[in-house]
Amino acid sequence: MNAADAGDGDYELRLLRARLDAHPRDLKVRLELAEHYQKRGFTEIAIEHGRLACERAPESDEAHVALAKMLRGAGRSSDGAVVLKAYTAAQTGAGASVLGMVGNARKTTGTTGKRGKRLTARPCSRTGRDEFHNNLGYCLLRQGRHGEAAAEFRAALKLQPHSAFCREQPGFGPHRAKG
Repeated sequence: MNAADAGDGDYELRLLRARLDAHPRDLKVRLELAEHYQKRGFTEIAIEHGRLACERAPESDEAHVALAKMLRGAGRSSDGAVVLKAYTAAQTGAGASVLGMVGNARKTTGTTGKRGKRLTARPCSRTGRDEFHNNLGYCLLRQGRHGEAAAEFRAALKLQPHSAFCREQPGFGPHRAKG
C-alpha cells in the first residue's frame, strides 16, 4: 500500500491527525477523524477510532452512537446493538439519541419483541425524563406499535405538558394522548 492509499496524500486527513496528535483526548476531533476515514473507505480504521472514543469517553452518548453507526455502515448492525446495549446498561442517563439507535438496531436485527421494549423502557423509568419517553414512543411508532407509542407519548406529556415532539406526532398530539 502506498502513502496515497493510506491517506497520507489527503490534506484534510493530515490536519485531523495533527489536531488529534496535539489533543489526544479531544473526542470531537477523534470522531471527525473516524468519520473522515469512513468516508474514504477505511472502515476498520474508522471503527477503531470509534472504539477508542468510547474507551476514552465511556459516558459519551455521542461516541457510542457514532460507533454504532459506523458498525451499522459496515454491515455489522448486531455488533452496534451490542455496543449500545452494554452502554445503556452501564449508563442510567443515556440520552434520547442512544435510545433511538437502540430502537433502530433492534428493528434492523429483528429483536423488537417484549424484551426489546423492556430493555429500552428501563432507562425511561429510571430517569423520569420526557425525552426518553418521546424517543421510545417514536421508535415504537416506526415499528407500527401505535398503542404502545401512544402510552409513551402520554408518559412524556405527563412529565412535560408542552412537549413539542409529542405535539408533532400525527395522531398522537395532546388532544389524542389524553384518553
